[in-house]
Amino acid sequence: MRGGDGLDVCGGCGIGAMHLARTAQRAVSTDITQTLIIFAAFNAKLNGVNIESIEGDLYAPVMGRGFDVGGGSSALGAFDRRCHGVPRRRRQ
Repeated sequence: MRGGDGLDVCGGCGIGAMHLARTAQRAVSTDITQTLIIFAAFNAKLNGVNIESIEGDLYAPVMGRGFDVGGGSSALGAFDRRCHGVPRRRRQ
């Protein structure tokens, strides 16, 4: 992906969002654990990468925003069905 907005759900240490940030216009990482949000922001800064790290459950912190690409990981290894509630940005 070149340009656009990328979302990393259950972002943990921020590695997924940092990977997205290499080509995305904006990269956002969400996680429910405040400590991991801090680590993600720290790791991004340490690596000279700009990401937005937001605390919250799955897609709740980004409801109402659209993303061009998304990814994520879960300690459980599976996504919740709620992932279908996030609107996909339409290409023009």
